[in-house]
Formats: sequence, structure tokens, C-alpha cells
Amino acid sequence: MISILFVALASLAATEGGPPGAVFEADFRRSQFEPLRWTLVGRNAQRFISPTSRGLRIAFAPKRMPEVPVGIAPTVGIAGDFEITLSYEIVKGSRPSRDPAPGLSLGIIYDSEAQHTYTLMRLSKPKDGEMLFAHRGRLVNGKRKLNFNEEPANSSSGMLRLTRRGKTLVYEACEEPESTFRVIHELPCGDEKIKQIRLHAIPPPSSDSLVVLFRTFGIRATTLIEPEERGARSSGFWWGAIGILVGTTVIIALCATLGRSRAS
Repeated sequence: MISILFVALASLAATEGGPPGAVFEADFRRSQFEPLRWTLVGRNAQRFISPTSRGLRIAFAPKRMPEVPVGIAPTVGIAGDFEITLSYEIVKGSRPSRDPAPGLSLGIIYDSEAQHTYTLMRLSKPKDGEMLFAHRGRLVNGKRKLNFNEEPANSSSGMLRLTRRGKTLVYEACEEPESTFRVIHELPCGDEKIKQIRLHAIPPPSSDSLVVLFRTFGIRATTLIEPEERGARSSGFWWGAIGILVGTTVIIALCATLGRSRAS
């Protein structure tokens, strides 16, 4: 089974310099998937996702292409400070000749009326090529406002990280063979609870292919919120469904705007 820990380990987090509290870890390279701890995200996601010895594999092909991004979401939420890290590898993919920009993403959805979303992506863009793309979306007077920053990507494998300390959200990436993280973007943020964390693979244009691996995943946070604490079923279905529609809609809208002028 996937190695998953959900325990209060303040001493461990403090020793490693992260936020004190609880830890949630998954090693997808063990070819197993524990459905009670995860929710599939995206229509017919099970058609594209498979456990392998190298990680959780998500594969898209010209005759096997989803209409929306697909992926997984842990069934836990977060309160307080946190550090969320995803290790990934792009096994197959190429720079597309047109939108949408394919790749993968690590994102969070706030439990707030403004439905704040913070997402760090590794993308292949038609005009700019390989990029790391940091994005925030929020509702203002019923309209979604975007803020983003991007930097060139130098590798097809590495780690993406989102960290909240107080009211600051930091987007970081570590690209192999490097062993240190670099800051891609930093923004002020609220301290509301996080209702969903999502790991997406973003499909390419219908004539292209993409294969990505999610290798490991980890959360260190002040508090992890179990689905039962939010009145959700232990299977994780209802808890994951809370944010799936919002998260997928945001990813689709964002992919459609890539390459356009930066919004205020």
C-alpha cells in the first residue's frame, strides 16, 4: 500500500524547519493507490490514471484525451501554516503548436466566499516553451481576477511546492538535478482553511500526447482536517467533490488565458 502517515509530529516538522503539527505523506512509486485517502478528479479520471512502480501515471493520447484536466485530491483539508510538496516527472510530452498548454499542477482551494485558488504549474506553452507558472485566482464582485508570474523551466522532473507562513503564500520549484528550491512567486494571502488540495495533469491539444508521473507527495501543516470533521463520508467522495467543480473550472479557464495579457 502507499505509505501514508497522518500523525501529529510537531517535533519532526520543527526539526525540518516546516510548520509544526501534522504530516500526510504518500509514495506513489510502490504501485499501489489507497482510495480511502484520495479522490479522483475530473470526468472519467480512472481511464487515464494507473499505479506503476515509478509513480502514479497519468497518460493522454490522441484517441484517449479527456475534455478537462484530471488528477487526484487527498481527502484532508488544512488549517494554519503549511508546506505542500509534489515530486513529478514528465515522461512524454512536447511543445504544442497551439493552446491549451499541457503539463501538470499543484493547487489549493480556500474555504472562503472569494474561492481563492493558488496553483503552481509546470507547462509546455506554444509560444514560450517550457515554463513554471504561478497563479492566483479570486472572485471580485462575481468576476474571477487573476494574478500570475512565470519563469522558464529547465528540466522535465523535479518538485513543486506551496508554502503558507502566516499571511504569505510562496510558490517554489526544485528542478532536477538541482537539490534546492527557488522562489517562483510570492503573494499576500488569507489565513482561511484549505478545503482542497489538488494534483492535476493538464491535457494537450487533441492531436498530441502527454504522460506524467506523480512520484511522491507530502503535507506538513499546523492542522490536518479529516473528512469526518467536515461532515463528509469516510470514503472521501463527498469531501473531494466539494472542490472538484471549482478547481477544474479554474484550471480550464486559466489554460484558455495563457499567453494573454496579465490581469490585475
